Amino acid sequence: MITNAADTRKIKPQVRDQEIEQRYNLKDKRVIGWVGAGHAWTGIEVLMKAVTNVMPKFQDVCVMMIGTENNMKFFREQFKDTDFFDRIKLVGFIPNDEIPRYLSCMDITIAPYPRLDLFYASSMKLFEYMAAGKAVVATRIGQLAEVMKDGENGYLYDPDDAQELTEKVTALLENDAQRKAFGRAVRQAAEKEYNWDRVGEKMLEVFEKVLKKN
Repeated sequence: MITNAADTRKIKPQVRDQEIEQRYNLKDKRVIGWVGAGHAWTGIEVLMKAVTNVMPKFQDVCVMMIGTENNMKFFREQFKDTDFFDRIKLVGFIPNDEIPRYLSCMDITIAPYPRLDLFYASSMKLFEYMAAGKAVVATRIGQLAEVMKDGENGYLYDPDDAQELTEKVTALLENDAQRKAFGRAVRQAAEKEYNWDRVGEKMLEVFEKVLKKN
């Protein structure tokens, strides 16, 4: 199956956007990021459990969440009484062309898709994380588990296991060298394989094979 991809010319590794860093008080903070469409199937329940496990252990860590206002209200209700609520950055919806600026402020990115029947995950956000050169922790399902090689270019976890997600995120927070190595690896993969130019070439190859058969 041909994958989704990202625009690697538009989304690429870059220094932190200073305006966003200042607006959300991210200076000298490490940021775990999630960019979602806000649907119920995007695995946020397990993500929230992992956030609750991780945040008390790392006082220099923030979590940045981007999605629909309904999800932001849900997150706000879940986290408002915690000791770390001031480090939960509920951005809400942003235009697609703003995504690169926010990705620049993230250190670890999460793709928390759940296991669903008849669902073969090919996450657009995964490829945007990769294009931005960010360490990725993704669920071990569908195309995510084909693109991401656990321990080689990122981490995978069981979609129902908040403890495994906690452990994988913790491992990256405790090993900056590994986090950066994963970031370099996924950027290289995006440049080589998971960009729209390459996807277009693959589609043409498929069309040509079909035409030859006919």
